[in-house]
Amino acid sequence: MSWLRITTLLAALACALLALAGCATQPSSLTCSTGIVCPSPLKCAAVQAVCIENNCGDGTVDVGEACDDGNIIDGDGCSHDCKNEGCGNGTVDPGEDCDPPGPSTNGGTACSPTCKFEVCGNGVIDGDTHEQCDDGTANSDAACTTPAYANPPATCSNCTTSCTIRTVVGPFCGDHICEAADGEDITNCQEDCMGCGNGSIDPGEECDNGSGNTDTPCAAPAYDTATPNTPNTCSTCTTSCTISTVLGPYCGDGTCQGGDGETETNCPADCTGCGNGLLEGSEACDNGTENTDTPCTTPAYHNPPNTCSTCTTSCAIHTVEGPFCGNGTCDTGETKLSCPADCSGCGNGLLEGTEACDNGAANTDTKCATPAYANPPATCSTCNTSCQIVTVEGPFCGNGTCDATETKLNCPADCAGCGNGLIQGSEVCDDGAANTNTPCPTPAYNANPPNTCSYCTLSCALDVVVGPFCGDHACNNGETITSCPADCSGCGNGVINGTEACDNGAANTDTPCAAPAYASLPNPPNTCTTCTTSCAIDVVVGPYCGDGVCENTDEDESNCPSDCTGCGNSLIEGTEECDDGMANTDTPCTTPAYNSTAPNTCTTCTTMCKLDTVVGPFCGDNSCDATDGETKITCPHDCTGCGNGIKESGEECDNGAGNTNTKCTVSTYDNPPDTCSYCDTTCHLKTVVGSYCGDGVLDPGETCDGTAGVACPKPGDTGAFCGPMCMLDTVGCHS
Repeated sequence: MSWLRITTLLAALACALLALAGCATQPSSLTCSTGIVCPSPLKCAAVQAVCIENNCGDGTVDVGEACDDGNIIDGDGCSHDCKNEGCGNGTVDPGEDCDPPGPSTNGGTACSPTCKFEVCGNGVIDGDTHEQCDDGTANSDAACTTPAYANPPATCSNCTTSCTIRTVVGPFCGDHICEAADGEDITNCQEDCMGCGNGSIDPGEECDNGSGNTDTPCAAPAYDTATPNTPNTCSTCTTSCTISTVLGPYCGDGTCQGGDGETETNCPADCTGCGNGLLEGSEACDNGTENTDTPCTTPAYHNPPNTCSTCTTSCAIHTVEGPFCGNGTCDTGETKLSCPADCSGCGNGLLEGTEACDNGAANTDTKCATPAYANPPATCSTCNTSCQIVTVEGPFCGNGTCDATETKLNCPADCAGCGNGLIQGSEVCDDGAANTNTPCPTPAYNANPPNTCSYCTLSCALDVVVGPFCGDHACNNGETITSCPADCSGCGNGVINGTEACDNGAANTDTPCAAPAYASLPNPPNTCTTCTTSCAIDVVVGPYCGDGVCENTDEDESNCPSDCTGCGNSLIEGTEECDDGMANTDTPCTTPAYNSTAPNTCTTCTTMCKLDTVVGPFCGDNSCDATDGETKITCPHDCTGCGNGIKESGEECDNGAGNTNTKCTVSTYDNPPDTCSYCDTTCHLKTVVGSYCGDGVLDPGETCDGTAGVACPKPGDTGAFCGPMCMLDTVGCHS
């Protein structure tokens, strides 16, 4: 009950009591200008029919009061306790987003002088955010439509989602484009429409179709049967305003157009020899214009092999043989069983040994495309040519990268600080996902001063790349000792001087050349050389017998015992349990899938040439693998007691792996109470009760509950009680 209602009731009660005893004659009461009588010690409010306890409301601003409007009503600018209401009082009043105003007084977000959050998209151009515009929900990163032709140019603007103004300039006379469709011509805009492409044939031009000029030739015209020795033509106007003519087929063009009616009789000039469609002399075939040097499509798998044939342009038969068992390739449909000659090991389409997968000819070392953004992350997998599964994970909130659709608001885990697209704190720049530590391409040579290009690094610092120029201490891009003596004296000038061993000029490099392939003659080693930036020769030695490394593809214990002895040489020797050479690894293989009887295993050979075996889940491993189908019936050895997913004697519930000691979330407030239940790890059913009227706790929306919150608003008064729906009733309050 509000203080206004309480004081009004007190005033009315006092007046009624005083009326019985002669109200107007009692010195302990006051008759207010509003017509009510206030008993002592209460006072009259200045402009409201209510009695007040103190000076607040008497219309005079006393010591300790910020205002006094003669009433004790909230929401009119002066509160019931005579404090100023509105923006700046430190309290978020109705209609305000924040209070007090300031650049970072509300969780780091600026608060405007009108107590509104200063953020792009609130529809207000905020002063503390350097916004150029703000159209609220109408902000868009899509550019407005290019305006129609105008002179001077027409423009249109829109406000982007970063509250910057984007302006689009429409076509106009002076933009170096002859806008013929918009009415521009050499008459009204000579500077754009002069010369080839203006739609008018100017001096020196053979033609000009304006925007219809094209460098694409027209389609060759059909063969002319009516006048076979007069070729058909078609013409186009090129972008250089010259006429381009295409000749159609005709008798005398050197090709026998059999499909158009040309024969050896009506056009012997074209239809004699290979290509005339007639089998003559030593020709094995002749299909006329269908002769081709493109082989036919390889026939499908067959045993013995299928073949297909074509007639070549020299009138010879070309035969293509299809795949078959024995061709050395494990083709589609072949297996290790049906064709062991071609299909053994990784790539045969059978899952064998330590292989994690085998898709046969579909095995690939090309990773699948990164999946689109998702939360939780999306993945895709491929089977590589080593029969191992390669999984690619797509971007998601929590991967440490602020991706294209993420912002500081929808993914603060990734988009706080550098990389969120906002320049903050000590950052010099922030291009979001475009931040990179890859330098931009070195600009082209510039005589003086140097060209530069810039990019924003992953640490939001600006990195500048300087292009070559005279004075950069490198003899670049045609510089000589004459044109740039500052750079082209000494090492790097392309001339071997003094103590230099070599000088390739700009080709000097400190990057070593690629190591040469293994030398067929084991000694001496292969070498390759480069000229360094200090004009010294750098020699790189390739692999060879005697370098201490067993090059498995070329060396073995027999042809190079000095390198190929011991673990890693692909030979099982001494106490070694295995030796897969370069394939030796300390990474365990993937745990095999569940096996109900004897366990599955997979094995790898370690870098110490020891066998490492991984055992998969199985009945008898002391773990009830419910997801693999284990139950008390199928595997009593593992699945007995609480947690086996079967409700047994003494148990109230059993959800197997779903048993938990974490309480379930209680539903929202309700009367009668809402409840939720869960099965704990001792297989007992636990119930959680939500808040409700009658639980003795003062919950949101309640003014009392049982004895909680039961009190009259005036100290010393009694008589309040908790009514239905947990709402406080103070009608009977009295002292």
